[in-house]
Amino acid sequence: MLSIIIPCYNASTYIINCLKSIEIASEKYQDLYEIIIINDGSTDNTSDILNSYYSYNAHRGGVKIINIKNQGVSNARNVGIENAQGEYIWFVDADDDITAKSISIILKVLETEIPDILLFSFNLIRNHQLEQQENFISNKALNNKNIIEEVIPLLFGYSQKNLDRLFRGEPLTNVRGFMHGAVWHYIFKRSIIIKNKLFFPDIALNEDTMFILKYLCYVQKMKVISEHLYNYYLRSSGSMSRILNNPILLFNNKLKLAEERNNINILYIQKHRIDLSQHYSGSLLLSAIELCIKLSKDSYKLIKLFKEYSSFPPVRQAIESIDISNAPLKYKIPFFLLKNKYYSLLYTLIFLYQKIGYQIKI
Repeated sequence: MLSIIIPCYNASTYIINCLKSIEIASEKYQDLYEIIIINDGSTDNTSDILNSYYSYNAHRGGVKIINIKNQGVSNARNVGIENAQGEYIWFVDADDDITAKSISIILKVLETEIPDILLFSFNLIRNHQLEQQENFISNKALNNKNIIEEVIPLLFGYSQKNLDRLFRGEPLTNVRGFMHGAVWHYIFKRSIIIKNKLFFPDIALNEDTMFILKYLCYVQKMKVISEHLYNYYLRSSGSMSRILNNPILLFNNKLKLAEERNNINILYIQKHRIDLSQHYSGSLLLSAIELCIKLSKDSYKLIKLFKEYSSFPPVRQAIESIDISNAPLKYKIPFFLLKNKYYSLLYTLIFLYQKIGYQIKI
């Protein structure tokens, strides 16, 4: 059985479209899936819509609606995991939908390949235009060694190689497509999640990717297929904007994310005897600079938060590991000050630049 978990918060505009797409895709497979909808304290009429949907479909069975207090998408998905009964789990967002043949293809692959995780392609819907997005790795089956060598580096973050591209005036990454760390284009085996007590972290940045990275540590077989089985609608995210525009919230989430990355790296060191910190050291350095820009733009008094983040041991280790010898001057100066712990000088300079109206971007 496939458990489809849908976290729901103020999704009245989209949820019916999502559920209808599942009905169409699952028409011939009524006994092979379940839908678990987590109403995460919605304040619009999402609850009424879900109650009507449940009443109409109660005779079919296989639909659970769980109402909880609003605690965010990570907690909602964790509640879904705790209530799932299927052998496999698919996390679907309430404002997206799935393609008509998705469940048929997924069930066939799961039955024939029996993978620990399945990755498929997806469609991006932007301004009512559909753009097919390809997977960031080729179609094939991968073992744990392949995953660590080919998949993990692309998910964990930016490395020295990415920063070297930046120094040359190139984009940070040349990997095709995007949204590689979104859980909705993966299918997970529930037994691996339960056995290893894997749950979504209490952060609002990159929580999907962190869950996937932890999960992949225990995967022995990953199957990658090219079919486009999910429709992702590109919309502005209110929760993401709230974090990015609130320097203190951004600091809290950046610090939690740095700690989460470090804990995952420790997990890989313990289980596979491999240190993966090189694959995200660039991300931590860039996060420190981003925090410096956004905190100083809001208030000089927030310098203590910048110092706290930059001094956090995993962040400090990452900053010290980066080679800036080939960086152009516009990067070399702030990175040099950061590497050499001139936190007050760096913060003051960026604060003054922004005070006189200078726009600073990474």
